Amino acid sequence: MSLRTCSQRLTAVVRTQRHAVTRAGRRQYASAATATSNLPAHVRQAIENEARLPNADPPSDSSTARMVHSQSPYMVPTYVKPPPMFEQGQGCYIWDMENRQYLDFTAGIAVNALGHCDPEMSKLLYQQSQTLVHSSNLYHNPWTGALSQLLIEKTREAGGFNAGKVFVCNSGSEANEAAIKFARKCGKTVQPDGSKYELVSFHNSFHGRTMGSLSATPNPKYQKPFAPMLPGFKYATYNDTDSINELVTESTCGVLIEPIQGEGGVNVANPDFLIALRKRCTEVGAVLIYDEIQCGLSRTGKMWAHCDLPAEAHPDILTTAKALGNGFPIGATLVTDEVSSKIVTGDHGTTFGGNPLGCRVAHYIVTRLSDPELQRGVVKKGARFREHMARIQQRFPSIVKEVRGRGLILGMQLAADPTPVVTAARERGLLIITCGTNTLRFVPPLIISEDEIDKGMRILEEAMSVVFEQPGEVKGTDGQQEMRATRRCDGELPCAVCVASDAACRYEAVYTRGKVIEPRASGGKAVDCAIAAVRQEPQDGQVTITKEDDSRAGEMAVEGGGEDAGEYAESSSTHAFLRRAWERFGHREGLGSADQQGYAQQSASIFTFGDRRLSPVGDGAVVMPTAEEGEALLAVYFDFAMPCYRYLHRPTVSRVFTEMQHSQVDLSGHLRDETTTTSSRAVVWMLLATATLFKATERLAASEQLAETYYAAAVGALSRETGRARLDSVQARLAVCLYLLHTGRPNEAWHNLGTTVQLAFALGLHRTRAGPSTEGVVVQECRKRTFWAVATLDTYMSVMLGRPALIDGREVNQRYPQALDDDEMTGGASSELVGDRIIQASIYHVKLARIAKRAAQVQSSTQTQTFLQKVETASAVMEELAIWQKSLPVILSGVVHPSSLIPIFRRQTMVLRLAHAHATMLVTRPLLLVESVAAASLQPCISACLEGATEILHMLSGSRSEFTTFSAFWFTQYVAFNAVSIAYVWLIQRKRGRLLEVRAALSDDALLREAEAVQKQFAGAVELNAPSLRYNVVLEELRQELSRLSVKRISQKRSELEQRPLDPGSLSRPQEELFRLTNADSATQAMPVPVDSVIPLDDLSMDFPFEPDLWLQLDSFPFCE
Repeated sequence: MSLRTCSQRLTAVVRTQRHAVTRAGRRQYASAATATSNLPAHVRQAIENEARLPNADPPSDSSTARMVHSQSPYMVPTYVKPPPMFEQGQGCYIWDMENRQYLDFTAGIAVNALGHCDPEMSKLLYQQSQTLVHSSNLYHNPWTGALSQLLIEKTREAGGFNAGKVFVCNSGSEANEAAIKFARKCGKTVQPDGSKYELVSFHNSFHGRTMGSLSATPNPKYQKPFAPMLPGFKYATYNDTDSINELVTESTCGVLIEPIQGEGGVNVANPDFLIALRKRCTEVGAVLIYDEIQCGLSRTGKMWAHCDLPAEAHPDILTTAKALGNGFPIGATLVTDEVSSKIVTGDHGTTFGGNPLGCRVAHYIVTRLSDPELQRGVVKKGARFREHMARIQQRFPSIVKEVRGRGLILGMQLAADPTPVVTAARERGLLIITCGTNTLRFVPPLIISEDEIDKGMRILEEAMSVVFEQPGEVKGTDGQQEMRATRRCDGELPCAVCVASDAACRYEAVYTRGKVIEPRASGGKAVDCAIAAVRQEPQDGQVTITKEDDSRAGEMAVEGGGEDAGEYAESSSTHAFLRRAWERFGHREGLGSADQQGYAQQSASIFTFGDRRLSPVGDGAVVMPTAEEGEALLAVYFDFAMPCYRYLHRPTVSRVFTEMQHSQVDLSGHLRDETTTTSSRAVVWMLLATATLFKATERLAASEQLAETYYAAAVGALSRETGRARLDSVQARLAVCLYLLHTGRPNEAWHNLGTTVQLAFALGLHRTRAGPSTEGVVVQECRKRTFWAVATLDTYMSVMLGRPALIDGREVNQRYPQALDDDEMTGGASSELVGDRIIQASIYHVKLARIAKRAAQVQSSTQTQTFLQKVETASAVMEELAIWQKSLPVILSGVVHPSSLIPIFRRQTMVLRLAHAHATMLVTRPLLLVESVAAASLQPCISACLEGATEILHMLSGSRSEFTTFSAFWFTQYVAFNAVSIAYVWLIQRKRGRLLEVRAALSDDALLREAEAVQKQFAGAVELNAPSLRYNVVLEELRQELSRLSVKRISQKRSELEQRPLDPGSLSRPQEELFRLTNADSATQAMPVPVDSVIPLDDLSMDFPFEPDLWLQLDSFPFCE
């Protein structure tokens, strides 16, 4: 997830086999052949191939890798695991610790039959853990017998074998061990001399890892390391009737078989074969054991797989586990009364088996899984799977050889290794496993829906297309191999990646391995930090401001000469540009005196200094609006003012408002009849205050005064809050932050946000709660909504103010809210429904903010990036943005014309467009200031940057109803400031003779007109919002910078004409040439720009800043004090 490390490593980490790029690039890097033009062709192709993955495995610099590396030294390496680390699950989905979602077709290898974290199961676990967990099998407990009785009754009801007794243990291996021991005991009973001891099992079977069950598993891979196996085991061929009589003899005490082999390749036993096997066992007095650990408990659509067989094929012993506990470790061995009669006290036992906690959970699971309705659904869903498999087989006839299985235990036999398919599917959000030889295994939760089946099979088909139709795009488990490689970067031994690429390993935490691309030499003189030049620190520690004669500097620019050899050369230098804006803020000689636009005075609190100051409200009671007015304000708030920050539950707010309506309230927020909490009342006050600001029918001054009255009541209520913090404590303060931003008080909002974040942490909103929740759906969802709203605001405020974010994403594992609207949560349903939801925009807004946050963190990092790394970083995030945009529902995608949408969807669409354009500009704008001779390689990113800026300018420059309250939308102002500044910087760069090879969709003249039109709106917003004034100051200085360059160009042209030898053919038109030059527009002409229309770089000893940090300074500059 770390964009910085991923981008810095991408070009260096090139694998020698298959020319693969690291897994880090897979998730994040766009198709950027142009952007990575300096790389070899095979590397560029690998980048493009791996860029399309929406769910690529975590890279070695991720939080997942760090945790794996910290834990793996303490774990016996018994499994080869892919990189993701799963920590959350719900239903048929599972989430890794990077908060990425996967559809689970494995169900923990046929374990989670009821899906992940079944609510009732979680509840029972909690309840029983509060009652009795373990009591030892030396004593009775109420649940072991209850489970045994239920298993026997359900088996008989389903038409299964004549079970009589149950032994409860802890796992499938233990269940099979018990069955093997019981078979041996039965043989010992028949032949006391011990001659009847042999057991027969079958090739391609799997019965466990303990010595007895392993001896019955004839797989050399499992047996060889622990040979010799226990004596007496023979192995027959599955479905080979002729071999039965030869192997099952008078010395055989038992035969162990899976009616459907799971690990062996989903092989189904023929009924005739099982009938013959049962007959032969009866003839020689052997016990027939069915291992239904994977195929039992309704996975085939019947209680047990053998329930479809006639009684002539029924077993004497049956083993089960996996789904029996739905993830809780428990197993069982069911036996007939005849077998049970051979087992006496002391023959077998277990410490933990049959504990009341596990048995109570299993009792619930068996009750659910034995439901005939569920079993009919399994059959129907299995048919659905087969329809998809048939279609896939038609598409890949030479690859898909056969489909086997029953119900929801299915296998797809391939003609090639399925491992790349598993990897490609996982990287696209689907978990699937293999078995046997080249077989894909499908064992999803039995509760899976048909929509989920359709979704998963579409992903599988796409993965197979990538593997078999686009060879070279899937690299197996490189992410895992990459993690291993990082362990060798210990400062002593270079990693294999660096060795393979013939590069010197630098052993740095940022993983900048491989051939280091040295930065290109700058074409102009290096510039110092602009702010450092503006504010110099003398010995006494006082801050002073560097000043120059603006008028003289302007004259020098017009005359085109007189450049000094000092620190800066002219009025268009970086220092002069920021100094002029600084002085226009009212900061002269470091005094920080108040300006004439209503800025905070020196007497203001340090937490509000620089904010707009509003007139204080008077004392007295606060009158609640009438019911009709209140409903209107609620509608304004939820349908207009807060289209994407939807963290409040509207019915709850309405209820609290009704309770407050007839009570008199003073400015302390005190109610005469307090029936609601202080913080919940503050939420209502803030809702009323915010909605009043956006109520278009009110006069500006009057509505603002009333809003401040409501705000004062909310602050008074919060000041009286005591006791334990509540969810609405966070919600109320979040509402305060948003209100302060809307009213031009960003510094106060920032400090309030700090408190809000701390309260959210204290309440654990950033974490997914483990175990069952006693809270209702409303509270659970509002916890998630509130946290992500706080996190989103934290992201945008940190970017806007140029300050570090308060929330570290590495400490967060909270899931996104469910797609449930407010009125759908009150019914108690917690599963997501089908159709458009208002809450969807909030979820997508959060996801977009997280992408923007990662990009901002890369840009603000102190680690210096090379030109190529900057291009790759931008390309990576652009790919994420493209994936995000493609995932939008149709209603929010912009496909539907806004006039066809209801108001709330129209507002949400506009906000998401703004946010997406902002993210695009944020990611790509540093490249506008990159000095490189390879300007053509910047084309994709700069085009995207200009397209984002143009989209914003188009949205804001016209008379559109969505932006009639432009001055009140703080985020709109910030995004507009970005768009206009990008337009001006682009034009300045063009004037400087840079980026001339880069094509833009909009001509420079048209772009300038759009930018100037939007800039005028900032001037109109001054009355309400203090930052708007400062935004306008910075933009005006940028515009003046552009104008000065145009004047200088004209002056140079005049000088050239005066010194140019006369051309006889031009004697008739020198006045026309001068007229064209002296009346030229302030912007350059449409593309392409002629070479002689720009200022040569050699003429400038101090250029406009190249350093991309300019954007970070520019963002925060309007708020600097």
